[in-house]
Parts: sequence; C-alpha cells; structure tokens
Amino acid sequence: MIKENTSLLMRGLLIVLFGLGLSAQQISAQDCAVATTAQSQNISPNAAITSTAPVVVISDITISGFLPVIVDLNVLLNITHTNSGNLDITLESPDGTIVTLTSDNGGTNDNVFNGTIWDDAAAERAVGATYTNNVPKGTLSPEEPLAAFYGENPNGVWRLTVSDDATNDGGTLAGWSLNFKNTATVPALVNTIASNNNPVFISEDGTSTVTSDIEVNGAEEFFVGATITTNITHSFNSDLTITITAPNMESVVLASANGGGNDDVFAGTVWSVDADPVNEPP
Repeated sequence: MIKENTSLLMRGLLIVLFGLGLSAQQISAQDCAVATTAQSQNISPNAAITSTAPVVVISDITISGFLPVIVDLNVLLNITHTNSGNLDITLESPDGTIVTLTSDNGGTNDNVFNGTIWDDAAAERAVGATYTNNVPKGTLSPEEPLAAFYGENPNGVWRLTVSDDATNDGGTLAGWSLNFKNTATVPALVNTIASNNNPVFISEDGTSTVTSDIEVNGAEEFFVGATITTNITHSFNSDLTITITAPNMESVVLASANGGGNDDVFAGTVWSVDADPVNEPP
C-alpha cells in the first residue's frame, strides 16, 4: 500500500563496529594459542560419499588442552565430489552450536571444495560464488558465519557432517582440520565509529531505491558485532525496506514493511541485536 505523497529523506547513517583489539603486540605466546588439528577420529581418512542418496558422513575431532576462549576459527576441508551442489556440510562445536559451511552451493561442478579454507574474512562467499569444474576454491566465507563460535570453549568433540542429498554422484571426505585463535579470557572490545551524514532524497513514486555508503578504515581485525543508527524521515514507514550490506556482500534486512502508516519512526533509531523487542516500532 502506497500513501499518496509519501517521501523519504535519509539524513544520516552511523555504524559502530565492535572489534577485538588483538594486534600482534596484544597477543603473546602466553595468552593466545594458534593451533591446527588435523584428521578425523571416528572414520578412516578416506570416508566414501556414495552415489546412493541420502548419504550422511560424520567425522569428529577431539580437542584438548587449548586455552578456553575462541576468538577466531577457520576450517580446512579436503573433499572430492562429482556434483558439489548436492552437498550440505555443517560444523558442530562441543557446546552444540551448528554452523553451515555450505548447502547446495557449487552447482554441478566437481571437487570445488577440495582444499578449501573456510574463513569469515574471505573475499568470496560460498553463496553466490563463481565455481569452475575441478578448480578448488582456495578460500570461501561460509554460508553461516564461523563467528557463531566466538567465546566458546574449543575443548571437546567437534563434528563435521556431510550430507549428499541426491543420487548418481559421489566422492570422498579425505580429511579436515580446525585452526583456532584462542585466549584465556574474552578480550576487551574496541569500538570503531563511522558515519555518513549526506542527505539522500527518495521520490514519491514508490519505485525508488537509494543507497548510502560508509567506508570503514582502521577497524580491529576481529569483528564481533555492530550497532547501526538510521536517521530516516518518511510519511508511511511500512513502505520501506531497509537493508545494510557488508564489504563481503552479505546483507541484513533491518526493516521490511514495518512501522505501519506512521511517520518518521526510524528517525534516530538504533538497530542492535540487544534491543528490547517490546520497544520495537509497531
């Protein structure tokens, strides 16, 4: 529904990034361990993924003796398969957190995840990446962020689950490994603030889309959260869809058809996962 003579003026956008101050000087050998653990423990190094679907292969790694707080985690996966888009691959932590590395990505291409490092900081995301037959991806950002494991204790059993949801193609899980950066205690957060206060006008015809960019520089290496402040005026807020897109092209919808016929409810709104849902706009 479009209210007659509606208009929008985006007056400002403010982003506060919460990062971990983990420079080389702040992480010493005494307070941070970097460790790689290879090889699964409950299956052979060459677990077959047969061509008779559905097939589920489970592989565990047991971690012990590591410092108790994860601040970063990458995964190395060596898997061959003749139709990579058939694969759903998840990683489960000892605490029970499950992260999807890939589900139905890779198309009909062969062996594209054979030697792939899954890293939240990778320039290319598994979803929407360009794949080439028999050309493994060197690094990929997983479908769901590995940052979900931040703050957990790495010690215990980690489980990789590979599901093949179609017939006629198969492969082999040759091995996988975990690479941690972990500390004795959760590091202090360092805030980085960036903003754009240049007004952007949207016309009244109901078909306009505008963008407003912020370039972030000097932020900490490890990103753990953000708050976003919008200063948007609009005379019928449920007409709006507001989306923020990160440099790696991952997007989050802040609002879509929210706010009813009310005016200016997102003028000065702070968006945060810690917000009280009772105070959400109608």
